[in-house]
Amino acid sequence: MMINKSVRCLTNSSYFFKPAYRRFLHFEKRCSSVRLFKENDTMDFHYVWLRHNCPDVGKSIHPKTGERIVDCAEISLDIQPEQIELVDNKQKLKIVWSKDHTSLYDVSFLLATSYGKNRNAYPKPHVQIKDIEVIYDQNQHEAYLKQCYDRLKNFGLVVVRQRGLDTEAVMYVDIQRREREGNNYSFYRKDFLPCGASVVETHFGRIEDLRTDNTTNKNNDQLGYTDAAINLHTDQPFIADPPGLTLHIGRKK
Repeated sequence: MMINKSVRCLTNSSYFFKPAYRRFLHFEKRCSSVRLFKENDTMDFHYVWLRHNCPDVGKSIHPKTGERIVDCAEISLDIQPEQIELVDNKQKLKIVWSKDHTSLYDVSFLLATSYGKNRNAYPKPHVQIKDIEVIYDQNQHEAYLKQCYDRLKNFGLVVVRQRGLDTEAVMYVDIQRREREGNNYSFYRKDFLPCGASVVETHFGRIEDLRTDNTTNKNNDQLGYTDAAINLHTDQPFIADPPGLTLHIGRKK
């Protein structure tokens, strides 16, 4: 029975109260993170994140301004704690990084900032090109869209063949045009832009023309303007509203 975030227990006809997170809280040290258990929830905190969010005033927090003075770029991705334990009646998580550095985190802070709550570990899918490939058929447009969305949902990417090289046509396809009362009406069918969505324009423009011969763009310091392979990556993560979907249209020479 929950009363004001406390657990009421009956023992020998007497009641005692204790915060719910204390009763159920414990942790498990993992390869790259520590997992906290609270009742039926799990919360993962990676060691890099914990070290970056160390609350130690002087070593990690400026004593006067309260600003963080830890450069996350200088934290090793392979950082490992020497010791982890719950202290102060399980109200704090103590992590010993080295003999010269110990971090003490309020459990309430970790519970409030649990970015990895109830995560499930999934093995990387073994995907072949045929699994993410779709052959475009203009006579089966709805089926084509479903195949694309299914692959985006399951694998995060889709390769479309025989769709053409016109970028605007892929985003907005004019499927019917008629005249009524002297006005032109166009009806559009969208491949990848849902209703109300629009193209996110960046400092490269609305649509960037990437060519290995670099004849249409002055940029020459990017991998995209060379004939080197470009692996899967996240574009524009530094802007306030990064694109949710990146569309590449290409052809072989």
